[in-house]
Amino acid sequence: MKFGVLALDYDGTIARDGVLDPDVRAAIEEVRKRDIISVLVTGRILTDLRRLMGDLRLFDCVVAENGAVVAFPNAGRSTAHGHSPTQAFLEELSRRGITFARGECVVEADAELACQTLSVIREMELPLVVLLTEAG
Repeated sequence: MKFGVLALDYDGTIARDGVLDPDVRAAIEEVRKRDIISVLVTGRILTDLRRLMGDLRLFDCVVAENGAVVAFPNAGRSTAHGHSPTQAFLEELSRRGITFARGECVVEADAELACQTLSVIREMELPLVVLLTEAG
């Protein structure tokens, strides 16, 4: 028995400007017909992916939020491998006018706000880091 996996990134690999290329979708569907497992690996927030793609069942597994969330769309379940951001942290970001999106385990904000976000983390003495990733 041969075991095959196709792991793909979202932004800049199978999607442009957040939109999945229809030809890529068809190719992934064809691969799955050959019993090759399809995995999407991305830094995106899982709910953001659902908003962009709708149904994620094109993939057997989705590794989202920089590895912090693993979802199995065909089984309808996901698991967080990190901690949710605290309400106090989110409220402080909002109070300072830092626009963000909240995932299950990550908080996403514009890179231009990294210094302000890091200040909040330091002042609140939170065990968090700022990670800069390339956007799509």
